[in-house]
Amino acid sequence: MSDWGVLGLEGDPTPGDPDAVRAMAVRLRGQADLAESGTARLRAIASSGGELAMAGDYAPAFTEALVELPDGLAKLARAYRGCGDALFTFANGLTEAKAQAGGALRGDGDVGRGGGGRAGAGGGGSGAGGGCGSGAGAGAAVGPGCGGVARAGGADLCPWD
Repeated sequence: MSDWGVLGLEGDPTPGDPDAVRAMAVRLRGQADLAESGTARLRAIASSGGELAMAGDYAPAFTEALVELPDGLAKLARAYRGCGDALFTFANGLTEAKAQAGGALRGDGDVGRGGGGRAGAGGGGSGAGGGCGSGAGAGAAVGPGCGGVARAGGADLCPWD
């Protein structure tokens, strides 16, 4: 456990496990692949083409019911893929923010102390800046000069604001 008190913080300003976030992103992308595969197969069945075409008296009724199903599954695939991509982006920002926070704790790095400086990750910005509520970014940022900032996906997670 690190002593974040030297920076005026009660705890780690960048909590979380980037590897666990990446693992979840991989799982979600895998589910997206599965849903995309299922979409293609259902479309082939619904269009009565390819090796999966239905035949028999029941085929027209099932084919009619299957017309809408692939579109819903395609939406699910897009949602899984988008979530997986967002988690990968967050994990990369979190990794960078953790490195910057560690540098600030060790006293090495370009993180401002007491002057409102920010160390940004994934677009959070760096250098002199305002307090916790200032700046914009898609990644994570840590600002020990303003009491600590955690930014994720552009949302300010500073507990002091």
